[in-house]
Amino acid sequence: MVRTALAHRHPAGGRSDTEEPV
Repeated sequence: MVRTALAHRHPAGGRSDTEEPV
């Protein structure tokens, strides 16, 4: 899991590491 890469995409959320709010 690339939690770091996803966390950098949406650090304001924190709901899901695999969820990308486009």
